[in-house]
Amino acid sequence: MAVRSVRSRNDHLRLRAIRAFRSSNERALRIIGHVAEEHCRNLIQTPYPPPSMPGEPPHKRTGWLADNVDHDVDAAEGRMRLGVMAAAYSRFLEIGTERMAPRPFLRPTIEAVGGELLQKLRSAYRETCPRG
Repeated sequence: MAVRSVRSRNDHLRLRAIRAFRSSNERALRIIGHVAEEHCRNLIQTPYPPPSMPGEPPHKRTGWLADNVDHDVDAAEGRMRLGVMAAAYSRFLEIGTERMAPRPFLRPTIEAVGGELLQKLRSAYRETCPRG
């Protein structure tokens, strides 16, 4: 009987640690999502004219692209998705077409905030799983 209560106590503690880590992980992903949105919007604020050069982020004409940058966090999967939700032409800017060279703005954002994301996730892990 004592073995059973120790096991269930350990299971309970393990479940609490997992829940705490998931909560911290979700919080870190939400923070990084907002940081990534802001970084992406800043990349596409250069006014038009002149048009952007191939390989540069697109220049701002109407502001529709910047207004529709958004992120979504899937806490269950531990994922954060960054994209432009309502501007279908954004994928043509990001990857280019046969007549237009790419004007990436999402990939540079991911590269810029990737290191910060790792730091946030590490700190979330340290908060919930202290050594000792």
